[in-house]
Amino acid sequence: MRIVIFGAGAVGCTFAGTLSHSGADVTLIARGEAANVIARNGLTIIRAGTRVSAHPRLAYPGEDIPPADCLIVALKAYALARALPHIMPLIGPQTTVLTAVNGIPWWYFHKHGGALEGTHLESVDAGGKIWNAIGPERALGIVLYLASEITKPGEVTQAGPIRLPLGEPSGEMSTRLTRIHETFRAAGMDASMTGDIRKEIWQKLLGNVSTNPVSALSHATMDVLLDNPETGNLIASMMKEAMETGRALGVRFDMDIPERLKIARQLGAFRTSMLQDVELGRKMEIEEILGAVGECAKLAGAQTPLIDLIAAMLRQKERFFPRPETPSPEAEAERRSTPKETA
Repeated sequence: MRIVIFGAGAVGCTFAGTLSHSGADVTLIARGEAANVIARNGLTIIRAGTRVSAHPRLAYPGEDIPPADCLIVALKAYALARALPHIMPLIGPQTTVLTAVNGIPWWYFHKHGGALEGTHLESVDAGGKIWNAIGPERALGIVLYLASEITKPGEVTQAGPIRLPLGEPSGEMSTRLTRIHETFRAAGMDASMTGDIRKEIWQKLLGNVSTNPVSALSHATMDVLLDNPETGNLIASMMKEAMETGRALGVRFDMDIPERLKIARQLGAFRTSMLQDVELGRKMEIEEILGAVGECAKLAGAQTPLIDLIAAMLRQKERFFPRPETPSPEAEAERRSTPKETA
């Protein structure tokens, strides 16, 4: 299987290093300093104090390479549409596409069934640009539970197991699902096959849609958020709105809100990805996480007043919050000294 990974951030490098070290045929699309370092020295994955070297094939965006059998797009959700001119040449007639992103994926209503079959979400895919370019029939669902950080160009520190629920939008156990699952398992990843990938998406989303935005507004770590009754109750209420929206779309959750809160609290004093974005002056995934849940609620006849309110506050914050091109040394040191969120 020819695997191409587009994006050399922490997630992309973790996939590229882990898979290529296991002997898989991997090409990593990278640019800038990271590409130069990887071209010279390969990738280093630091896991449980052990350093593992890997040498995936390297290519630059726009370089002419054969299409992938499996294309893993490891970008922020809002960057996907802009990257399409570089992504499309990597897709051939038999390519399976996995978009490794937070929030609700662009293909969500493909093979969904019912009145919403074929709906594209404007908050995630404005004008259906991604849907029309890639084609939802190419999409395979993936939910990521991994904690990785670029510690320097060409080096990734990865904590804990890599857990990857995988599933077809249709729920079938297809040949391509089985092949990709086997490839990930052979590389030591805790991949699993599910006939209900949407449930997995929503169960992770319960945390993303609540703890992420509240942490970005309050600048508090997870333990502080959940140990404080006021912010803890707010997070629980936002989870409830998201759960009711998911249920209105036919999702059957296998955990309740207290269980989900307990899982979140076990993560301890870590900064969510959205809080890291604020502190480092980066764009937040507001629409892809909160906006998408609000849009799904409208489609399903559910109500998300708290999620909509917090989304409006985040949009205002992002509109006026200064974005330094380079984070301050203090912010960078603090970011590196605390646990990182699973992507």
